[in-house]
Amino acid sequence: MRDRPVEWERDAEGFGRRLGTQFAIQTSRGLINSGSAALLGRDPRYQRCGCEGGWRRVGHAFSGVVLSADAHGVRRFDPSNLAASFGGGYVGASLYPARYAVSVKGYQLGTQLTGQVMAQNLFLEFGPEIRRALRKVMRR
Repeated sequence: MRDRPVEWERDAEGFGRRLGTQFAIQTSRGLINSGSAALLGRDPRYQRCGCEGGWRRVGHAFSGVVLSADAHGVRRFDPSNLAASFGGGYVGASLYPARYAVSVKGYQLGTQLTGQVMAQNLFLEFGPEIRRALRKVMRR
């Protein structure tokens, strides 16, 4: 969508490269996240907060990047999301043209993917309230 990298033209081949790179990033991200969570005995799914207050819930959503539930439901440190984001970022960077340094581009993509995890967690945390509010607006 952003026509990056510019070496990949705005044609079918460039689209295929972009699509293939995104597929590789998301597939490796999913494999790393699920595999490492399984090895650590963690549940990789986001668990909504049972707490009150918007800021607490925002904090819970953001902390979901590095915390997840163990077999007993206790939230503990879990590097799976970070490993998956940066692992996927480096896989994607390895497919970019040679002028991109894999270490730099991988870090950039990993940071973007970590931000996507935060945004997804926020949506999962506040999604039910957003849906209810939208239903009320649509009924009017």
